[in-house]
Amino acid sequence: MGLKTAKKGHVDVGLALVAAGNAVLGTDSSLTVEAAAAELQPAVQPGVEVAAQVAPPSLADRLRELATLHREGILSDEEFASAKAKLLSGL
Repeated sequence: MGLKTAKKGHVDVGLALVAAGNAVLGTDSSLTVEAAAAELQPAVQPGVEVAAQVAPPSLADRLRELATLHREGILSDEEFASAKAKLLSGL
């Protein structure tokens, strides 16, 4: 990706979108989300403290994101139901 900086909140949004997309596509989101998080993290500069690590989104966060995508018309009823079932089957 080549991003060198990230604004507060953008990393969280990026991770949520990656997780939602992976849920819809049916891919293993754990490895991809970790890789995406590494790409989205701001570059570490010597002498500058790094803020707390961004935790991957919780199941509730991922379900909220799917619901938002569905409500906005980005996901069809079938895509939403499939992605939600996939998330819940991982419990």
